Amino acid sequence: MHPKRNEKSIETPSASAVEGEMRDLVRNSVAAARKPAPETGTEVADGALPIIARIAAASLAEIDKLIGDLQDSRNYLCAEAERIQREAARYSDLSAGALEAARIITTHLGDWRKTQPLTATPAV
Repeated sequence: MHPKRNEKSIETPSASAVEGEMRDLVRNSVAAARKPAPETGTEVADGALPIIARIAAASLAEIDKLIGDLQDSRNYLCAEAERIQREAARYSDLSAGALEAARIITTHLGDWRKTQPLTATPAV
C-alpha cells in the first residue's frame, strides 16, 4: 500500500507564493542597492551617475529629435518665404507689364480714333 501523499506538496506553488517570493527578492535587491558604501559618499554618487545618465539619455535624445524637427520646419518656412517673395515679384512684374500694355493700347486707340474721318453715310 502506498501512503497517502500530501496533495499540496505535489502541486505547483500558488500564484500568491510566487508573487511573495518575487516581492522578497525585489525588496532584498533594492535594500542592497540603497545601502550606503562605508568608505565615502563619492562612491555612492559614482554609482548613481550611470543611472542618471541612462535617465537623461532618453530625455536628451527626445530633445535632439525635437531640435531636428524644429530645424526642418525652419528650413521649410524659409524656403516657402523665398518662394512667396519670388512669386510676389513675378506678379508685380506681370502686373506692371499688363498696365503698360493697356496704357499703350488706349493711347494708340485714342490716336486711331482721332485720325479716322467721320463720314456720314447716306441713308437709303
